[in-house]
Amino acid sequence: MAEQASFEALEELMMRQRAGRLFDSREVEDSLIERILGMATRAPSARNAQTWRFIVIRDTETKARLGSVFDELGSQMYGQGAPTRTPWAEVPVLIAVCSEYAFGEDESGRMALGASIYPAVQNLLLAAHAAGLSTVLTTRWKRREPELRPIL
Repeated sequence: MAEQASFEALEELMMRQRAGRLFDSREVEDSLIERILGMATRAPSARNAQTWRFIVIRDTETKARLGSVFDELGSQMYGQGAPTRTPWAEVPVLIAVCSEYAFGEDESGRMALGASIYPAVQNLLLAAHAAGLSTVLTTRWKRREPELRPIL
């Protein structure tokens, strides 16, 4: 039964998915990124607003700038116990998932925003994993959003 096979394949994929912090420098084709993003956008969202925006970052300098902010925040948060630094400039592609504040600036609106963007993020992570790519979800950059917006 095809439906059972699909369910089992999805179950296996979900059970194997982990945050991956080991990356290599192999190029990721634009066509694969487009397919992954297409799958991400099939996620549900509050009011079907689909407020997500995906920024694909390949520029080495931009990745290095984002990485230095990430590592600085890690040192502030964890001190000497900060996780090993990721060579962000060498990661072939970063995808920043952003959103418009379509639900209002109050607490309820922010909660609806998060509830709307994370299903798309999970679709993105699962699709990338299915394609053999390593992924990691981080929200650390959110702490410096005003500073980072011009970089993106």
